[in-house]
Amino acid sequence: MKRILANTVVFITGSFLNTLVLFFPVKAAQLAMYLFKRPLRGRMNEQQREYMSKHVCETFDFQDYKISYYNWPSEGPAILLAHGWESKSARWEPYLEDLLIRGFNVFALDAPAHGMSGSKLFSPDIYADALEHVVAKHNIKILVGHSVGAYACLINARNRSANSSLEHMILMAPNGRLRYFLESYFNVLGFSKRMRS
Repeated sequence: MKRILANTVVFITGSFLNTLVLFFPVKAAQLAMYLFKRPLRGRMNEQQREYMSKHVCETFDFQDYKISYYNWPSEGPAILLAHGWESKSARWEPYLEDLLIRGFNVFALDAPAHGMSGSKLFSPDIYADALEHVVAKHNIKILVGHSVGAYACLINARNRSANSSLEHMILMAPNGRLRYFLESYFNVLGFSKRMRS
């Protein structure tokens, strides 16, 4: 039933935008990009919230909202984990025990519009800036990113200052070209040629 409802919502959204573009092309493009930057999942369920509440959680003000991140303290080198699209810091739970056994001081950040972080919209550039805040504050040595988290790590590396503490970066399944993701998005919503342009 959920699948049928989801498919119906996708069909109606695509049809609405394909019609809107005929009369208000700029408005249709703005709405399509708004939807593209808005994750539908990635918030924590009760079980994840309970697990994450047992760990050190900090927040910082970022633009007009708060960003949340977690710490599993240790005396070893600091490592920061950056999750992917529609995910959250709780996704790293299966890896935490091994990292802690190896002595890492583990941090994990909830991207904007994900997990416990604020905002409704996401962009890799904003994610990269949020990562830099934690890197600088906690003398992070290793940055690990998955999917769009890996992409944000690359943006962070491009923008990073020369005096950064970061020594290593591990990228898991980094995003490909933005054009590929846009095309996939266009196909899912069944955008017309006019809407795509």
